[in-house]
Amino acid sequence: ILMTAASAAASSVLRVTPAPALRHRALVCPLRAVVAGKGSYPLPVEDDERTKRGGAAESAPPTFSRREIDDELSNRWIDLDPAGYYLISVDHDRGVIRAAHFLNVIDKEGRACDPMTGEVIPCDGSYKPAVHKTFSGRTAKELSVKILESEEGEGTVTMLVHANYLGREFQRAEACLVSGDKYVQD
Repeated sequence: ILMTAASAAASSVLRVTPAPALRHRALVCPLRAVVAGKGSYPLPVEDDERTKRGGAAESAPPTFSRREIDDELSNRWIDLDPAGYYLISVDHDRGVIRAAHFLNVIDKEGRACDPMTGEVIPCDGSYKPAVHKTFSGRTAKELSVKILESEEGEGTVTMLVHANYLGREFQRAEACLVSGDKYVQD
């Protein structure tokens, strides 16, 4: 999907142009967009107090910090990938980013469940599943290509939102690898 934001501030509309195979209809989404039908995220809209001066909305940049936008977006609902999930780590000693893939099934409520037992996977760290596949790369791009563009990674990512998330996380992990900082997955 290709997105263009030309004159989005003036129109409060983000025009989304689907990839060529889907161009039979164009989508128009308000900037306060609904994600997977579950909620919205806070991008500037005309009626937002932080975008007003003297009672009228102006085209000046809103006062949302990058951190505020990222924090809010981190809390949105995202449908889980039925192909599984990745746990990402940085190995500073070997100079690589690692991505361990784990299998899951998704129940009717959208929760990740153990593929063998059907039990909901807890988020408290007590669940210790077997790794399905492990990938490593010296850069975010190298790791992304292995997972998303090679036979080796085939079938481990089936949703664009998951691929998008992994790309962001691999970039963050690479920045930590270069700086020597500790990486914590979002």
